[in-house]
Amino acid sequence: MISGINSWAQGIIVAVVIGTIIQIILPDGKNKKYVKSVIGIYILFSIISPVIGKNIDFDSNTINNYLNINDVKKIEKNKNESVNKTFEEKVIQSIKEKLNNEDLDSNSIKITFDKEYNIGSISIKNIKNINKKIVNEVNIGNSKKEESTKVLSQEKKDDLIDYFSKTYNVSKSKVTLD
Repeated sequence: MISGINSWAQGIIVAVVIGTIIQIILPDGKNKKYVKSVIGIYILFSIISPVIGKNIDFDSNTINNYLNINDVKKIEKNKNESVNKTFEEKVIQSIKEKLNNEDLDSNSIKITFDKEYNIGSISIKNIKNINKKIVNEVNIGNSKKEESTKVLSQEKKDDLIDYFSKTYNVSKSKVTLD
């Protein structure tokens, strides 16, 4: 294949040199423009000769030596995995920013998405209050005390579910906050 390309390039160089020499030698006259046209066609055919003729042989074995199909598939797979990972990281980062705006944090955020990057579900677990002033709800009954460590009220939980559902176009039933 390399020798075919080499001979093709040499043919183009020879055609250009011959054409230039003929134009230099050619006297001025009526026929000069026709000779220039013929020289141009000759150079053009020298350039496109591999397409018209079969001077360069691109057989499958030669191509496979230079380009392994399995390598291309691996590169494509790695690219897709990288894009998927980046997408997931950006969405999780966006979710964390929203939680931080609400003085909340989570170390367990999981999302699912399809090939078109439509988010299928959002799961946020281990939600913690990052505000130093954690207020625990204390219920005092007749003779016993119960302490609840709720981080999210039901109203705040519903607001966050609504927000994530609208922002990421996910069904409310597919957004879970624990």
